[in-house]
Amino acid sequence: EYVDFQVCMVTDDDVLTAQAIAMDCGILGAISENNVRTGAQFRELSDEDREQIAEKILVYAQASPSDNLLLVKALKRKGQVVAATGMGIHDTMTLREADVGLAMGIGGTAAAKENSDIIILDDNFVTILKVIQWCRSLYTNIQRYVLFRLTVTVTTVAICVVEVVVYNAFPLFAVQLLLLNLIVDIFGALALAYRPTAQHLMGKPPVGIRDHLITTTMWYKLVIQVIYLVLILALINSDTILKLMHGNTGDAEKVKNTFIFNSLVFCLVFGEFEIRSGDQTLKEILRDNMFLITIGSTILFQIIVTQFLGIFISGVRLDLRKWVFAILVGLVSQAATHFPLQAFQYLRN
Repeated sequence: EYVDFQVCMVTDDDVLTAQAIAMDCGILGAISENNVRTGAQFRELSDEDREQIAEKILVYAQASPSDNLLLVKALKRKGQVVAATGMGIHDTMTLREADVGLAMGIGGTAAAKENSDIIILDDNFVTILKVIQWCRSLYTNIQRYVLFRLTVTVTTVAICVVEVVVYNAFPLFAVQLLLLNLIVDIFGALALAYRPTAQHLMGKPPVGIRDHLITTTMWYKLVIQVIYLVLILALINSDTILKLMHGNTGDAEKVKNTFIFNSLVFCLVFGEFEIRSGDQTLKEILRDNMFLITIGSTILFQIIVTQFLGIFISGVRLDLRKWVFAILVGLVSQAATHFPLQAFQYLRN
């Protein structure tokens, strides 16, 4: 109940023995015709009737491996995500049919292990809770990195298209685009994909088998971020701002491109905080040493590349004022994404 899933005990024992064990384990409370079934009773039903009662069964007694397979198929047709445990050679078909097959590592046969997705090394049923926690954490980390990667890709393409159409100029050099991908693939992956399991994920409802990887909230974040970055960087690229910030020096164009590149990197840095804030408070984020080290490494890498290796990225050094302004652009991008979403969720609730 804590993680919103239902346990069904499948056994070849007789009904009375199975009921006693299930009640002792807390699986079965009140006994009724719907939550206690035998393999023979379930086998005689039609496919439609099996689907109707499969979700209600808590004790499945006197069940053969083929009866167990019928139950798994009925649950899957009903749209449920099914995990099945097994250890013998007769469980292989059920383990293969289930969405997640869990084989026992100590007592399980080689055939059961080969046909399973996950092996429980200690043969402890409670360990499945850890499996669920790790899987939910992994799924969340994948969502975060996909959102981060989409934001970078869509934003970069949108900025380049707008700049070429409006100003007939390319805002980023090829080597700068390569560096952006380097930051995303290395630092972004470490900051978002590498994260220990979080206990609060166990209290969330499970992800449905037909649910989308990219949620509606994630799409909102992506759209808001892209619109903000395209507008602000298009403004920075305008001739008026160009003369105001850089004057009429020959390096003005390079300064502008370097500044746009720098601003985009800081938008990504603050965007990582925004992505992590989806299910974490700021205090929890700041306790993650790996995340902070990765963010610090990203900023240090950017300083070294911009200030000392500018010749390799077709850029120039930036003064302190432009660094502060680039950081502000990134900070405002985080606020521009966070607060509208908070207001929208508040009004919807």
